[in-house]
Amino acid sequence: MNRYPVMFLLVFFTIGIISASNFREWLTISELISGISICLLATVLFLRYQRISALFLGSAILLAGCASYQFAEKETKFTHLADIETFARVRVTGKIASDITFKNNQFRFDLAIESIELAGSWESEKGCVRVTAKSIPEALKYGSRLLLQGNWLRPKPPRYPGGFDYRRYLLAQDIGGLIKVRKDGAIVPLEPAQNYTTTLPVLMAMARENVWSIIQIIADSEAAPILKGLLVGDRDLIDPEIIATFSKIGIIHVLAISGLHVGFILLMAYGLGNLLHFPRVPLNIFVLLIIWSFALFTGLKTPVFRAVIMFTVFTVARLRDRSTNGFSLLALSGLIILLINPAEIFMVGFQLSFSAVAGILYFYPKLERFLNKFKFWAFIWNFEFVGALVKLVNENSKMGQFLKKSSIEIRPLKFFPALFLVTLAAQLGTAPFMFLHFGTFSFVSFIANLLVIPAIFVTVFISVPTLCIYFLLPLLSALSGNVIDLIVHIILDVSEYFSEFSWANIVNYYPDPLHVTVVFLIFIYLVEWQKKYVRYFLILTLLSVLNWDIWAEIYFRDYRNMKITMLDVGQGDATVIEIPGNKVILIDAGPVFPGYNSAQEVILPYLMQAGVNCLDKVIITHPHLDHYGGLAFLAENISMGQVIFADTSYADKTFQKLVRSLRSKGVVINIIKRGDVVTDFDPVLFYILGPTLEQAKIKRNWNHASLVLKLRYGNSTALFTGDTELQGEFELQKFDNFLVSNLLKAGHHGSKTSSGINFLQKVNPDWVTISAGAFNKFDHPAGEVIDRYREKNIKIARTDCDGALQFATDGYRLWRIVN
Repeated sequence: MNRYPVMFLLVFFTIGIISASNFREWLTISELISGISICLLATVLFLRYQRISALFLGSAILLAGCASYQFAEKETKFTHLADIETFARVRVTGKIASDITFKNNQFRFDLAIESIELAGSWESEKGCVRVTAKSIPEALKYGSRLLLQGNWLRPKPPRYPGGFDYRRYLLAQDIGGLIKVRKDGAIVPLEPAQNYTTTLPVLMAMARENVWSIIQIIADSEAAPILKGLLVGDRDLIDPEIIATFSKIGIIHVLAISGLHVGFILLMAYGLGNLLHFPRVPLNIFVLLIIWSFALFTGLKTPVFRAVIMFTVFTVARLRDRSTNGFSLLALSGLIILLINPAEIFMVGFQLSFSAVAGILYFYPKLERFLNKFKFWAFIWNFEFVGALVKLVNENSKMGQFLKKSSIEIRPLKFFPALFLVTLAAQLGTAPFMFLHFGTFSFVSFIANLLVIPAIFVTVFISVPTLCIYFLLPLLSALSGNVIDLIVHIILDVSEYFSEFSWANIVNYYPDPLHVTVVFLIFIYLVEWQKKYVRYFLILTLLSVLNWDIWAEIYFRDYRNMKITMLDVGQGDATVIEIPGNKVILIDAGPVFPGYNSAQEVILPYLMQAGVNCLDKVIITHPHLDHYGGLAFLAENISMGQVIFADTSYADKTFQKLVRSLRSKGVVINIIKRGDVVTDFDPVLFYILGPTLEQAKIKRNWNHASLVLKLRYGNSTALFTGDTELQGEFELQKFDNFLVSNLLKAGHHGSKTSSGINFLQKVNPDWVTISAGAFNKFDHPAGEVIDRYREKNIKIARTDCDGALQFATDGYRLWRIVN
């Protein structure tokens, strides 16, 4: 604490935020404030006993972190919208509070709500929502006041357990929900943005719009979106294939405004200040004005805000002749950001930004010292150009005397090795988070960054003055634009070249967080093995973590539990059943359509995070693309024991191509029919209730050919009906009381052609699950079906509202695992 007091505060504050997010009902805000007061009082009373005092101070900071998170979460909650059902139509008024962007064929902006219509009267409402619409009036800008009619959506949990949490993402931006404007919706401007232009956010938004309009003029159609990403931080218009390529080779960070870009701006600002011969203090003030203007221009994005805070504190300390510590600066910037917005701790951008800088601060000096142990690298590192030039021209000559008097030191050979070490240090710092969040690690990023970062700097160096002189010298700006196009295309070609290496990166590897911690601790131990006190501390920590891992495995993991996970794959089906004994079954493989593969984006990431390396059985209920679309991708990326169909003779070209592909890969294909029982996973049994052999060979409406399975584990049962409709349900009723199940997977995504009254009476489920995409063109689930479930007091869980649905059973009872 004495050496790094700010880091001490940050650690306890962060623990408090994480605790509050996981135990929301732990303590109320008033109780937390009381606890903070008591702990601060105890800190003062025990001031003579340093360790006890520090413990109470840490407790106070921890409780402050809890309180700040709860307060931030409370601020995003609405007064009236909170009571409105998801997908209900609402009418609100408010002001646009963000840039208007266009992505995935729809416009998007944030709306600060002022009022809402309830039962014909307008009530005051406060909060911010994210609005999406296919089209908007041309007059709309940041600050425009408008009337909006659309469908209200609550942010839903992740699409698969452990996946991207959209709720937390919106919370970090103080957004409490979403409104989608459909064909029956409306956006009506009430007041133009001109009445709102005096505010700084609106001025910055106008500046970004002007910059983008100039970029479109000076750069070609391929370079312009990339230039917008580099200068404005908006990469929505960049080709997804380019983003995928940059991600694969580990240079995606250059397309997001970050500390790297602040560094570029700093170099340019210092260069301009020196060119204008500013004295020391005015020069630093000038540079601070430049980077804070840049930070405001980019919307104070977290990585930029972090870099600007660190540089500002460093500059002020330097002007006052005070020393600073990189870790303390980093901790201070983190503490300031979390005080402003506690939810930032859960954002991937925050974690990657801070871990990258921490990696550079920690690993870079050690890597530099290690490299300088070798004579060749020591020469490269310490070669000084001016000194060598003095020796070359004769140090007693006038030129030699002039060079000796100059204080300039140029080490040209150091640049690329230093850049390589910085990249390596940043990669080491971010590696744990890259594995945990994306399951990926790039092996070529070290080399790719050596080539791309200098090119990006040159691009930014040319672009900024080009934008500034556009209105004065349009011809020169156009020529500069040609140079920018050339550099951007070279960057794209280099990226494409590196991405073609099959070994370029590891993908879809999601290790257990505890194991990542253990490996990282071992690595730090190896780095710090010479420091005795650090060595002992790391050994103690490592043993504690391993001890926890072993005993947690024994006491907290129940090997008897079976888990049923219905993934949110959109308008389709995919259910993962994890059976005691490390056996895994997949029922249906989700949809595929242009721009989206549910297996790639949802199913495989979940399987990898769950530690599943083999699917013992894959059951495809019927040959519709929303049920088997992802199977081809899965077959390429994970081993399969068997793939089961009701029939393989369906006259569907895509389906037949899939069957041929599976057979060519040696995948075992089995046919099952009504009356079969799958006993491979005893004591878990699967009874096949449909279809019959004749129904399986139906040539029209393959929904009637859906496999229907009843799962039994002890006293717990679940019924999976595929896309079975009323006709199929009538056949199933012949099983009478055998249909009774704790859990029913609604047939045909909750369509009005399924879930008949008599069928529901026979099944009598406690829970019904519906797998459907939000705002799907079929209007699934049907309102009348939802009403039917409610009339029978059946609890409803929907992927379009609730994200992934997860249930567990120990063979005695079945319960829902709430996200």
